[in-house]
Amino acid sequence: PKPTRIQGTFVRDEEISRVLDFIKQSGTVQYDEAMIEAMDEYYSINLAEDVKRGMEEKHRRGELQSTPAFGYTVENNVLVPVPDEAVYVREMFRRFNAGQGCYAISRWLNDMCVKTHRGRPFENRTVEYILRNPVYIGKLRWNPTGRSRRDFDDPNIILADGQHEPLVTAEEFQAAQARLDQQKA
Repeated sequence: PKPTRIQGTFVRDEEISRVLDFIKQSGTVQYDEAMIEAMDEYYSINLAEDVKRGMEEKHRRGELQSTPAFGYTVENNVLVPVPDEAVYVREMFRRFNAGQGCYAISRWLNDMCVKTHRGRPFENRTVEYILRNPVYIGKLRWNPTGRSRRDFDDPNIILADGQHEPLVTAEEFQAAQARLDQQKA
């Protein structure tokens, strides 16, 4: 049976199999370079879309897709608090909500010889990133379009309930957000 012409951007796997079967049954197989390139492109596009869909579903289930935030490690794909770091996270929120700035908090952490997960000293922007990260109230933030570049109001960001223990209360987190927003205004 001769395959029918396929139009549109979506081609099902069954349709590709039918075309390949037809080519194999028609005798000598001559693969046209353009056909091979088109099939490669189709595979690549579908793979990227499938990976993105899988990542989005994983995120919605509250499963981790990135390296753990400061204060956490990963066990069985779930964030688990690191007690020695969690103490500093809680203290960062307490100090910030009490009126200290990100720079003063970063200096305090560096004076205490605390290092980031990458082994670097803390900077004011590192402290701000921690204060802005909803992971500390039990949420996971993910941007399916890529990095948010510190644009925490990006409409593409998806928040999901994580499976991990929060390190600060929602009230502490919201107080920090309000103060950070006030400083940026």
